[in-house]
Amino acid sequence: GLQLIKKYIILILMITSIFSASNIEVQKIMDNMTLKEKIAQMIMVRVRSDYYSSDSYYKKEIENWITNQKVGGLITFDGNGNVHGMFNNHQYFQSISKIPLLIASDLERGAGQQMKGATLFPSNMAIAATGDPYNAYLQGKITAEEAKELGIHIIFAPVLDVNNNPNNPIINLRSYGDNSDVVSEFGLQFIKGIQDQGLYACPKHFPGHGNTSIDSHSSLPIINSSLSELNNIELKPFKNAVNNNVKMIMMAHIAVPALDPLIMPASHSYKITTDLLINNWNFKGLIITDGMEMGGITKEAWSGEAAIRAIEAGSDIILLPIDVEKTIESIYNAILSNRISEDRINLSVSKILNSKFELNLFDYEFNFKNMTSIVGNKEHLIIADRIASS
Repeated sequence: GLQLIKKYIILILMITSIFSASNIEVQKIMDNMTLKEKIAQMIMVRVRSDYYSSDSYYKKEIENWITNQKVGGLITFDGNGNVHGMFNNHQYFQSISKIPLLIASDLERGAGQQMKGATLFPSNMAIAATGDPYNAYLQGKITAEEAKELGIHIIFAPVLDVNNNPNNPIINLRSYGDNSDVVSEFGLQFIKGIQDQGLYACPKHFPGHGNTSIDSHSSLPIINSSLSELNNIELKPFKNAVNNNVKMIMMAHIAVPALDPLIMPASHSYKITTDLLINNWNFKGLIITDGMEMGGITKEAWSGEAAIRAIEAGSDIILLPIDVEKTIESIYNAILSNRISEDRINLSVSKILNSKFELNLFDYEFNFKNMTSIVGNKEHLIIADRIASS
C-alpha cells in the first residue's frame, strides 16, 4: 500500500514539474518581451504556398512582420504553389522568427484543400452521407499527419455549423448537415482524429453560422433563432466539442440577438465570448477571431478598433488584421489609455506561449524526407478515395 502511495506521489510530482517547467519557461519569455512584442504574439498573418523570390514585395512584408513586428503566427493559404512551396516557406519563416510561429490552415477537406500534392477529401456533407463517423476520424487523423510534416499546427476545422437554412451561401456543403446530432458526432470524430496526432483542432464558426442567407465575408449576418433553438441546434455541436477537450474555437462575425441583444458580431461580444464560452461553458482553450478582413467586421469598425473590441470580448488571437502595424499600435494605445489592461494581454499571451510548448514548437525540426513519405502517400489517397466512393 505504501509503495503504491509513493508511486502516486512521484507521478503527481512528475506531472506538476512538466506543467511548471513550461510555465516557468513561458514566464521567462514574457519577462523578456516588450509590451508591443506581447501584443504581436496575438496576431496571425497570411502566407501562401507560392514561390517567393528574395526581393518579392510580399515576402519582404512577411519578413518585416516576423522580424520587426514579432507577430506570433501565420495562416497558410493555397497560392499557385504546392507541397514543396508550403514546406519551404514554413521552414524559412520559422527560421527567422525569434519565438516559434503558430501556423494554422483551413484544412476542412484535408491538406489537399490548400496545396497540390497533399490528400484531398470530399466535403463534410459527403462525409456525413457515408453514415460512418469513423470516416471523419480517419480524415482528421490523415489531415493532421500531413499537416504536422508541413509545419502546420492548427487545423481551422471542423465546420460545426448546422446547415439549417437551405439558402446559406457560404456554409452549405462545408457543414455535416442540417441535423445537430449528426454535426456533433462527425465533428467530434474529426476533432479526435486531429488531436490524437498532437495538433489542435479549431471548430468554427461559433456560435453557429448555419441559419443565415448572408455571407459574413461581405456583410454582418443576423441569426434570429430563439434561445431554445440555439441550445438545441446551433450551440449543441460546439458544447459537445468543448466538453470533449477541443483545444481552440473560432468566433464568427455574426450577430445573435438572443445571446447578445446589442446585436454585436459574436467576435466583438463579451456576452458570447466571455460570459457564454469561457465562464458558462468553462472553455480553457485558445479563442481566435474569424478573418478580420471580412466585410462582416470591417463594416463595424476599422482595423485597430475591430481588434481592440475582439480582445475586450475575450479573443486571444486576431486573425488577418487588415493593417498589421496599425493594429498593434492601436492595441498598444488602448493599453496606455487603460482601456485594456496589460493583465488582459498577459493572459492571452501566456495561453499562446503555453500552446507553443504543448505543440512542441520549440523543439520541432523540419524533415523533408519524412514529409515526402507521408504527405499525399498512396495509403492516404486510397482511404480518401474509399470514403468518397462510400
